[in-house]
Order: sequence, then structure tokens, then C-alpha cells
Amino acid sequence: MRLRLLFPGRRGRAGFSGLIGGARLALPLSLLGLALAGLALLLAGLALSACGSSDRASTKPALPPAHAPSAARQPPFVKDARGGLAIGLSEANANLLLALTTPVPAGFEPARAALTTLHPAYVRVAVDWAAVQPSAGAPAAFDTPTSGCARQTGPCATYAGLRAELHAIATQQRSGRGFQPLVVIFDAPRWAAVAPSGCLHAGVSAGARLINARGLDGYRQLVLSLLALGRRERVALNLWSPWDEPNQPLFISPQRTHCAKTAPLVSPAIYTKLARTLAVTLRNAGSDHQLVLGDLADFPKPRAQVGGIGEFVAALPQDVICSARIWAQHEYPKPGAPHGVPGGVRALERALDARGACGARARIWVTETGVGAPRSGQPRDLTPAGLAAECRLMSQVLSSWYRDTRVDAAFQYSFREDPSFQVGLADAALTRLYPVYHLFEAWAGMRKPSGAPAPLPPACS
Repeated sequence: MRLRLLFPGRRGRAGFSGLIGGARLALPLSLLGLALAGLALLLAGLALSACGSSDRASTKPALPPAHAPSAARQPPFVKDARGGLAIGLSEANANLLLALTTPVPAGFEPARAALTTLHPAYVRVAVDWAAVQPSAGAPAAFDTPTSGCARQTGPCATYAGLRAELHAIATQQRSGRGFQPLVVIFDAPRWAAVAPSGCLHAGVSAGARLINARGLDGYRQLVLSLLALGRRERVALNLWSPWDEPNQPLFISPQRTHCAKTAPLVSPAIYTKLARTLAVTLRNAGSDHQLVLGDLADFPKPRAQVGGIGEFVAALPQDVICSARIWAQHEYPKPGAPHGVPGGVRALERALDARGACGARARIWVTETGVGAPRSGQPRDLTPAGLAAECRLMSQVLSSWYRDTRVDAAFQYSFREDPSFQVGLADAALTRLYPVYHLFEAWAGMRKPSGAPAPLPPACS
């Protein structure tokens, strides 16, 4: 979810503080910078020794043919009989995503090292269509400079938008496995959307309005442009989600024919057009791409301006249901709910089971989760007791998904905290790690299913 939502769903300091073993550790950037520089030199030396006389840092390989995959494909994680849970991450800042072998501005060094330590299996790449292609007469611009701030909070360091983000992911992939992108598109440009009508939520932007015929063709061209960008940056874009949170009005609006929770949904018809367009485009581009359907907002029950998970899935045509083996659901733990779980995953499982064999076989990824203040604009409890409690809550929920034989992955949203959606692993100023970071570090370190959930770190006790 984007941080403009009204529904639950988004200069450097002199030192960096982390929570290790329940104690706070502050390291001066000068000392930590020396340590990171040494580690970078060591990694670079290992890379050179493994590659003989080749110079990977200065020589870019020739691009593959247009029809070929841009890099070796990493198959999606699927649980075996002993269970398991792959960890994904949302983070767009290229300064944080770059591998340790590449220098970054000083204010980002310690946080970049902490993110790299997680080595997530997947990275969610959100593409704001309206931002990259505001004009129909111009191609999508993927290298528009981005400030690198967390809204107005530093540290800041400009990077070249989505192009730099994919380049940074590619550096991590060259340093080891993981960091496989999951592309999700949202926010239609004005030229691609119909005029406002029907049951519109207050504050809905043009990007959430229904997509017109010109927009569908533009959507196809956007996907082709993104595939070409991936080839140029040498990162494989194999996993694709058609649209973010299609069952809520700030991403597709109106949701219904009129403002009543019993009114028919119109959003599944729009999502169907997007999913079919994406499926055909990817199929024509090569066989190593696959859809991840859903990315549904956590609304188990219908509302006047919101599509319930069950009714949304029930309204999709069977060919769409059967076009993917992975479905994505968003779920943010909430104190007071049974085991802290709001019920989105369970609602999706029931909805898929009701759609026959294709739905019953589907795997589930939780592509947005996090603890703190999972409502836009709410403050996070920063007391030691509050931070430890939210970490224990997240541990309960991750363990429940670990035990669920259909849930294969959980994506933390996000690494660096947005001041308006305070569910990050590090604060917006990149001066501290929250205890929940160490929980995700423990889970991410479980590269093979062990038959038991990751233990609770001391920082969360």
C-alpha cells in the first residue's frame, strides 16, 4: 500500500544505533565506515579471485537477445513437507539496496549494511505508472531523480529513480542469491483513466480511476519498457503483480456501482483486463515470467467503498483464477485480533478454495506486513516495552504463517520507515534499528526449513 492511504494497509546523524541482545549499541560512523570499507575490499577481492582476470566492476556484459531472459532465473520458494517461510522486503531507496562492494553516501552506510545482512529472498518493486509516464506522448522515464529522503527526513542522497533501484538490486544479486524482484504496478496516469463517476472515495486521485482502452495499451507498453529496463540493468524481472490493492478505492475507484456494501463490485472487471493484458504481454516476451495475483488489501468483509477479499475473488473469471499459482495478500498484525492476525490470509484461502482446483492449489505470499502503527498518520509506540511487544506480536504472526502449509513468503513493509506509515525496521533518520529488525534477521537466516519457527531474539523479550 502507498502511504497516501486512509485505510490500514506506508543530514545523517553522527552515529548509528542498533538493538542487539536487548541493549542499544551506538557506533560512530567513522569506525563503522572503516569496518564496512574493509569488508567491501574483502568481498571485491573474493570476486576477483573467483573470476580470474575478468573485471566485473568495470566491464558490463553484452545485452542478451530481446527474447532471452536477462539473468538466471530463481524459481519461487515453495515449502516442502517440513514447512518454511521465505522473507521478502519493500525498499525503493537505491542507496540502501546497493551491495557492500559499491560506495554509498555516509549517512546510508550502516543502514545499508543492516539491510544487506537480511539478504531477503525477494524485493518488492513498486512502479508508480503516473509518476514515470505522466504524458501519453512520451515514453516512461525510469531515471527521474529521486531525493532519497524519507519525505522531508534525511539523510538524503539523490538517485536515478527506478533505473537506479534495479541497478542496486542487480549488484546484490551478483554478490549472492536472493533479492529477486517482484514488480507491482499502481496509479494510472490521467490520460489512461476515465472521467470520475460513481461511488468515489474522498481524496481519490486520477490514478485510482478506471482505466480506459488507451490506458490498457499504455499498460502493455509500460510492461514492455520495464522488461527492456531489466535487460539493460542485468536483472531478471520474472515475477509480476498486475495492480496493487485492487479491492480498495485508493487504487481502483469506484469499487461498486453505487455506495452500498451490497452493490455489485466493478473493480474485478478492471483487474481482469489488467491481469489478462499482463499475462499475454509476458507470455509473448518469454516463458520465464509468471503472475502473482491479488496483492489484496486486508478487508475480509465488504464495505460500501471497499471490496471484500472473498467477493473480489469470487467475481474474477475462471481463466484469471487459473492464470497464476501464486496469490498475494496484505496483512498487518493488530493487537487484540486472534493471534494478532486480522484475517486477510484466512479469507483469501477460503475464497480460493471456493473457486475449484486452480484456487485450491494456489500458493500464498503475504506481500505487505509490518508492526508499529499500521494506520497512516498514527504514531508508533517508541517505548522499550512497546517496541518489544510489537516484535513479539510479529513473531506470533510469522510463526502462524510458517505453520500454514499454503503460505510461502512474508514481505516486510518497509525497511526504512516512512514518517507517515510507521512500520519500518529502521527509523526514518536511519539512526536506529527497531527490535523487530532482529526478528526478521532471524527468519531471513533460515535458508532451509528446519521444522521449527525462528526463535525470538533477546531484543524482543
